[in-house]
Amino acid sequence: MHGKPTAVVVSAQQYARLTRRKGRLSSAVLQPDLAIDQLDLARSRDTGRDIPL
Repeated sequence: MHGKPTAVVVSAQQYARLTRRKGRLSSAVLQPDLAIDQLDLARSRDTGRDIPL
């Protein structure tokens, strides 16, 4: 839209390859080299924008 890419067409095989999980989050969090103190775990209180329905 307005000169910017809005969609990409890829084969089902390529999509599956690109979206394949590379491990589990729980395994990643348990890694000893993970700097927990550097993670930003704050949750935004933003409720989004009002849209008239």
